[in-house]
Amino acid sequence: MLRVILNTFNVLRKKKGFLLLSIVLPAMLIILSSYVLGQEGEYRVGIVNKDNGIISNSVLGRVESIDGIKIEEIKEEDSENLLAGKELELVIIVNDNFTKNILSGKIDNINVKSVSESDVKPVIIGVLNSETNNLQVLSKLANGDEIKFKELEEKYNNNMPEYKLNDNKEKRVSIMSSIGIIIMMILISGQVIVRFIIDEEVNGTKARTLLSGVSEKSYSAGVFTVFYLCSALTSVVYYGICKVLGFNFGLDNSIYFLIILLLVNLLAVTFNLCIVSCTKNPSLASNISVLFIIPTSMLSGSFWGFSMMPDYMQKIGNICPQRWAIGAIEKLQAGESLVDVAPMLLSLIILSLALFLLSIFFSSKVEDRKC
Repeated sequence: MLRVILNTFNVLRKKKGFLLLSIVLPAMLIILSSYVLGQEGEYRVGIVNKDNGIISNSVLGRVESIDGIKIEEIKEEDSENLLAGKELELVIIVNDNFTKNILSGKIDNINVKSVSESDVKPVIIGVLNSETNNLQVLSKLANGDEIKFKELEEKYNNNMPEYKLNDNKEKRVSIMSSIGIIIMMILISGQVIVRFIIDEEVNGTKARTLLSGVSEKSYSAGVFTVFYLCSALTSVVYYGICKVLGFNFGLDNSIYFLIILLLVNLLAVTFNLCIVSCTKNPSLASNISVLFIIPTSMLSGSFWGFSMMPDYMQKIGNICPQRWAIGAIEKLQAGESLVDVAPMLLSLIILSLALFLLSIFFSSKVEDRKC
């Protein structure tokens, strides 16, 4: 196998532009995607105020005063479409009689809807809960007297600090919005191995290697090793540049993010290796790869929030490997440990191993038919 690895490295070294097209270019495209999708600008919030009372207006006014928040009043029936289309990041819904309930001493909550998680969502929820609780205290002090409540509220507002989401000095690009796109691009970039193996067979290089006594298993393992290292190098370059540029991974330990990307690299190479073991037509192999990756990426929540899809689509999405990787990152960002996401990571490893064994099996069958 070592001889196959060294020979493959020598062949790739002689190919002009291989390093640029297979490692540097994919890494740069992924970084560009992360930068464009991860810019932290204004956070757009939709408001559905069914109450329009003094307390609901006061709470929503506090949210509107947060630096970095852009408020837009919408109709409740439009909220799902606006969230799905990424026109809004979050929707706040205030129920009827909210002010009346607070003034009478009853507990009432404000509903929040979103299709994805972010650093800003818990901040806004915290502000809503804090303001609601504080105004409930003021309503008790006012004993239901609206005029007295307004006086207390005015004094309260004069002593409240300003909330800020972003400090321009510490503004960072977040990879949260581009996780699904990153994983999809890594899977697609694995097609490099398809062209190499087909060229090897057309040129007769593979046949000569097998005639020299190298087994099909050793040949596949050698080629896999080389291309996995190349694919993994793309993720390492991407991760390194993101660290240098200070991108926000949303994790206490960002190395976990790199570990998951390396497992996606493993899946990308074995998946494409399996495809090329079944067909020797480069165009057909490439089309099969894309036709599988794009739809499963959609079902996995790469382009939109996973929770916004119907239940039956979520059930399909949960068996897609991209979902395992995205789900693992999301859970780690939510504060869970590496042990908690171990089943998802183990699933990626087992699937990759199964695809690699299938590629050896199919390649051996093809060679037997030639004999």
